[in-house]
Amino acid sequence: MCLSMIGQIFCQGIGSRGQLGLGDLEDRTQFTFLEALGPVTVIRISAGKWHAACVTDTGDLYTWGWNEYGQLGHLSLKLHKKHDMDLTDCMSVVCVPKAVDLPHEEGVMENKMNSVLPLLNTGSKFTIGLCVLNQWALDFTGNTKRIIRSIEMAKRAGARYRLGPELELSGYGCADHFHELDTFDHSWQCLAKILKQTIFTEDMRDIVCDIGMPVLFSGVAYNCRVILLNGRILLIRPKLVLADGGLHRETRWFTAWPHQMRIVDYPLPAVVRHSSLNAAQASAPFGDALLYFTGDEALGDVTIGLETCEELWIGCPPHLQMYACGADVVLNASASHHELRKLSRRINLVEMASRSNGGGLYAYTNLRGCDAERVCYDGGAMAAVSGQLVFLGKQFGLEEVEVNVITTELDAIRSKRITNKSFGRAAAAATALRRSDGDNTAGYPIIRVEFSLCHKLEGFVPHVPSNAVAITSKPEEEIAQGPALWLWDILRRSKSAGFFLCLSGGLDSAAVACLVLSLCNQVYRAIQSSNSDVIQAVSQILDCPESAVRDLTPRTLCSLIFFTCYMPSENSSEETRSRAERLAKAIGSHHLMVRLFCSYICFVDNFSECSNRQKQLFTSFLGYLN
Repeated sequence: MCLSMIGQIFCQGIGSRGQLGLGDLEDRTQFTFLEALGPVTVIRISAGKWHAACVTDTGDLYTWGWNEYGQLGHLSLKLHKKHDMDLTDCMSVVCVPKAVDLPHEEGVMENKMNSVLPLLNTGSKFTIGLCVLNQWALDFTGNTKRIIRSIEMAKRAGARYRLGPELELSGYGCADHFHELDTFDHSWQCLAKILKQTIFTEDMRDIVCDIGMPVLFSGVAYNCRVILLNGRILLIRPKLVLADGGLHRETRWFTAWPHQMRIVDYPLPAVVRHSSLNAAQASAPFGDALLYFTGDEALGDVTIGLETCEELWIGCPPHLQMYACGADVVLNASASHHELRKLSRRINLVEMASRSNGGGLYAYTNLRGCDAERVCYDGGAMAAVSGQLVFLGKQFGLEEVEVNVITTELDAIRSKRITNKSFGRAAAAATALRRSDGDNTAGYPIIRVEFSLCHKLEGFVPHVPSNAVAITSKPEEEIAQGPALWLWDILRRSKSAGFFLCLSGGLDSAAVACLVLSLCNQVYRAIQSSNSDVIQAVSQILDCPESAVRDLTPRTLCSLIFFTCYMPSENSSEETRSRAERLAKAIGSHHLMVRLFCSYICFVDNFSECSNRQKQLFTSFLGYLN
C-alpha cells in the first residue's frame, strides 16, 4: 500500500482477507487506486498482514481487512457470539474502508498495525511561528516593519511563540557600524516601538516575541536575543559562541558571554522603561537561562532553551545541558550564509540536536537574501522532533517575510524520554545540582513566566512525515537561485535601473548572464503568485504602473533591466562575437557591440606624443581614480 503526494491510496498484493480495500477478495499484481474512500484526503497509512488503516486530514480513521476478532474497531461474529449483538452489523471481513466510531471527538494522530491502535488528539500542543526575514543592514525602519508584520502573521496563524533570525533588528551585516553607539541606541528605540505594540495591539498581544539585536552592557557589545511578552522583557540572551570561520568575523564586533548557565540584572535604557508595561520594569535578566512557562494546569507547562547559530555547530552545544535540565523545546536563531550543500549539513545537525540527551523539539530559523554584504542567506527554516525532521521551509524565495507555523504535542516527546535511559541519567544528575529551595548551584537558571504556551486544538493537526519534507535543492538549482536572489536584493535596494555586462563570448560572462535570466524567471513566478512586495519593487525599478508589471514575461523583463555589450579587440574572433550575440538573443537582453579597439589606438597615438611630465600627471590621475 502506498500514499501519493495528493492524499490518494494505491494497493497491491494479496487480498484474501479484504486487506486491499477494493471491494473483493482478489489479489492484485499492479498498484490499483482505492476508489472507495471517495474525495477524502489521506495523510497517514498503515498496513499489517491481514488488515490496513488510514487517517484523513480531518482526523477520521478508516480500517479494512480481517475483522474476525473486532481488531478493526467494527463489530465481528466472534463478538456477536459472546455479547449477543445484532448479527446484521457484524463483519468478519471488511472489503472496503469503513470509518471507525471513536470514543472521543478529537482527531486521530497515529495508527499502528498489529491491532489498530488509534492515538487520540487529546494532549496539549505547542505552536511556534518560524520567521524568515529579508532584512537590510541599518534599515531600522524597514527591519522593524518586517518584524512587526511577522509577529502579526504568526499570531493570526495561531502561534504562541514567534522566533526570528539572528540580529534581525539592526541587520547582520552592519560590520564596523557595530562599533558605533548609534547602532545600539537605534536598536533599543525600535525595540521600544515593538514593545509598546505588544501592549496595545491585539495582533501582537499574548504571543512571545523572540527578536535578535545587538546590546551594549558595561561597555561590551553582545550579540543578543531579546524575549518579549505583553510589554515586558523576559530575558536578554547573549550569544555564547561567536562565529569566526570562513566569512564570519564576529569577534571583531562582539564579545561572547563567558558565563554559561548564569544570569545577571541588566538595567534597561530609559526609552524601553517608558515603553514597558506600566513603566514598571527597570531591569531584565541578562545571560543564559531556561524559560519556564506555566499557565492553565489542564494544558501543562513548557520549558524552552535558546541557542544562537554557531552554538549548534560546536562539539559540545548548549542544548545537551538544556535537554538534561528539562527543556522541552530548544530554539535556534541563525544568520547562516549560503554555501553549496550546506543545507544538508544543517538538517543533520538539527536532527541530531533533537535526538540528543533524550531530545525534544528543535526549531531553527534563518535570514534570507543579501543584507548589504557579499554573502547571501538562504532561509530554510526547519524543525525536528526526537531525531525526525518534521518541517523544512523554502530555501530561497523573494518574499520579504515568511512565517512557517508548526505544532507539536509535548506529551509525545516526554513519553519517549521516559524510555531513554541515557536521558534519565543526565536529567538525574542535573536535578541533583539544585537545592531544595529551587535555586541552582551549577544547573540552569530558570525564569518562570505566568503564561500558557500550550493549548488544545479543535480538529486535527496533521503531523508531516520526514520523507515528505527532507527535499533539498540540487547543486545546479542552488547555483541558479542563490546568486539570483543576491542580485535581486542589490538591484531593488540600490535603486538601480538594471545590470550591465560585457559579453565576451566566453564561459564566465555567459554564466553571469544566465544568473540574471534566472533572476527574471524567479521574479516572474513571484509576480504570477501575486507577491505584492515584488510587484511594487519591479514597478519602482521600471518606473511603470503595477498593472503593467503583471503582463511581463521573463524575456521581456530581461530586455528592460539587462544590458549586454560585446567589445571586440584585434584578437577577437567571429566565433566569440556570434556566441555573445546568440546568447543575448536567447535570454532577451538589450545587446550592443562597441568597437573599443579603434578608440584605444587613437588614445595610444595621442598619448605617445605627450611629454614625460604630462604622462606622469595622467598616470597619477588614473591612479587616483582607481
